[in-house]
Amino acid sequence: MADLRAVDIRLVLGRLRPGCAYHWRGGEGYAAIGEWRDPATKKPTEAEILAEWVRYQNEMAVARQEQAARREKLERLRAENAADLDVAKFGGEAALDELARKIAWLEQEIRDLRNEK
Repeated sequence: MADLRAVDIRLVLGRLRPGCAYHWRGGEGYAAIGEWRDPATKKPTEAEILAEWVRYQNEMAVARQEQAARREKLERLRAENAADLDVAKFGGEAALDELARKIAWLEQEIRDLRNEK
């Protein structure tokens, strides 16, 4: 399990109790967290904080993998479409297939430029 000193406690608290105000004593570790300003809101335990941190780290790892896969796909599409457009390909039955592939590649490029998935 992760060490509490490696945890971004403020980020985790925002995930565990979104929108709730708490007293931040300062310093490091669990002792830096004061009580919540709303007495009905319970302070999370160290175990809850560590578990949420692990969950957050896993989410970030998945997001990095997805981003790397998108980059690899785009690089592959760029390599496949590096040649100039061959208009002669559009004279036969496969013309729509070729055109659809080019359009899909261009749409991926636009999403990449917009930082979209």
